Amino acid sequence: MSLSDAHYFEEMGVKKYEEIHALLDSREKKDKLEGMKRLIAMISIGRDASNFFPDVVKNVVCDSLEVKKLVYMFLTHYAEVKSNEALLTINTFQKDLSDTNQLIRSSALRVMTSIRVAIIAQLQVMAIKQCVRDSSAYVRKAAAHAVAKVYSLDPTQKEALEELVQVLLQDTSTMVIGSAVAAFMEVCPERMDLIHPNYRKLCRLCADTDEWGQIQIIGMLTRYGRQFFLDPNLSEEAEPKEEGDKKTKKKKKKSGFYSSSSGSSSESEEEEEEEEAESGAELDPDHRMLLNCTQPLLRSRNAGVVLAVALLFHYLAPDKEVPKAGKSLVRVMKNSRETGYLVLSNLATLVHRRPALLEGLAKEFFLRATDPTCCALLKLDILACLVSEANAQVILREFNAYIKDSSRDPSLVAATIQAIGRCATRLPSLTDSCLRGLMALVSANRSENMVAESVLVVRTLVQRAPERHLRLVRQLSRLLEGGRPPTGRGALVWVAGGL
Repeated sequence: MSLSDAHYFEEMGVKKYEEIHALLDSREKKDKLEGMKRLIAMISIGRDASNFFPDVVKNVVCDSLEVKKLVYMFLTHYAEVKSNEALLTINTFQKDLSDTNQLIRSSALRVMTSIRVAIIAQLQVMAIKQCVRDSSAYVRKAAAHAVAKVYSLDPTQKEALEELVQVLLQDTSTMVIGSAVAAFMEVCPERMDLIHPNYRKLCRLCADTDEWGQIQIIGMLTRYGRQFFLDPNLSEEAEPKEEGDKKTKKKKKKSGFYSSSSGSSSESEEEEEEEEAESGAELDPDHRMLLNCTQPLLRSRNAGVVLAVALLFHYLAPDKEVPKAGKSLVRVMKNSRETGYLVLSNLATLVHRRPALLEGLAKEFFLRATDPTCCALLKLDILACLVSEANAQVILREFNAYIKDSSRDPSLVAATIQAIGRCATRLPSLTDSCLRGLMALVSANRSENMVAESVLVVRTLVQRAPERHLRLVRQLSRLLEGGRPPTGRGALVWVAGGL
């Protein structure tokens, strides 16, 4: 529909609604097209048009290409709901699979596989078998999508569908390969033997497929790599340190003719770091190929693609190369609030196992006044995992500022106090300074909830070495006398009972 067809989306009166039957039964192609445009507009604005299904089915045999495309759009939308009526024209769908127009062939297959009747599952498989070898990549892509639909309808057809998946995986079109991998993951994800002959082709074509296909391919290759490649970090640990030092030595690459010492310094340093990372670990050639082919996708604008590559690097890349993925995740985290929350959720999980992913990026997770509480809580969790001797004082000062900010949400203040305790747990050298700060919070008595949370964290830290903190326990017992929060007094009794 064009801009001139915008009037179809206006509220339709009773008269226009009743006219649709007459328009669809007319012999004039112009009237049929008018009726179909009204129906598609009804579907677009959320109105139910399933009552017109019998009238639309009769127009499947129409010679007009424009009418036929709209008819197939309507049938695809309602084929699952009106399966019995759609069966009446299945012969027409089979005939259209040999049409000269690729749009008609793909639409016929799409409608035919949308009919949710198990009796015709074999006919659907035969139709897909015809389309997987079609000359048009558009039709082959539709066939790949149809494979998963038929499998969900009748899982007993798995053996026949696996053969079709094998054919689709051999396709060299970037339009088809992403859908073929999606069909593989749906029908037979355990059949990794089907990936072996196509592995290198998938690595090379991954960057040229659409973003949805990239996510599918990278996810599958991550599973493949975890199953068949050795852990590069285990091999690095096994190597003698001297050999590792020799391997990391690399000659500096000469700068370009037009490069200056100041302008190209950062680029040359990045190139040298990449060369050192590549030379630092002896990986299988296919393993290295996977990392090299997916690394450019870290610069993608799609957060899903970047996250998929980051997961691949998390599981399959040497430790030296992992921070590359962390920098890209920090970049896409700033796209929008929704994207930021999803990226932060994944980062909070990954950083617990591998803090090196975000090495040197702790300041990127300092809270902002505009951060929603859900994102702020995740940032606090990440900061507690990133604490080190180098940045401990900076992070603790930041936590102290959050606690003093009276405009902060109480749950956020409580989470900040808990994060201080986790920092002291990760770095025992911070225990004394953290305990002093928490005792200052208890003595200030600004809020009962803050006092209770502080005492709970103090209890956790004191339990690690109670003999060293007897004086602190006595001081805490004096502070909690009177009408202090019961949670704090209960924690104090817990500590005293363990001494």
